[in-house]
Amino acid sequence: MPNTGERGAILIANEILEAVRSIYLDFPCDKHPKITVSVGIASMVVDESNKTDDLIDMADKAMYIAKQSGRDKYAVFDRPLRSLET
Repeated sequence: MPNTGERGAILIANEILEAVRSIYLDFPCDKHPKITVSVGIASMVVDESNKTDDLIDMADKAMYIAKQSGRDKYAVFDRPLRSLET
């Protein structure tokens, strides 16, 4: 998200988590699967010394940290794990 810092990305991640948590799937066999999302956040100013690919790689690593920590949360690259903060 261009022009969005870490704080803004965290706010959006929390909105995404809440939106996905509110999804209800009605199945005829009385099973209601739970949908979760894992969000990876990374923030940096891309310039000649780094690449957009570096930023994407950082966000990808953060997403895997969120997944490995139980899913349904976000993680910020190079920061302690965080879950929904309300």
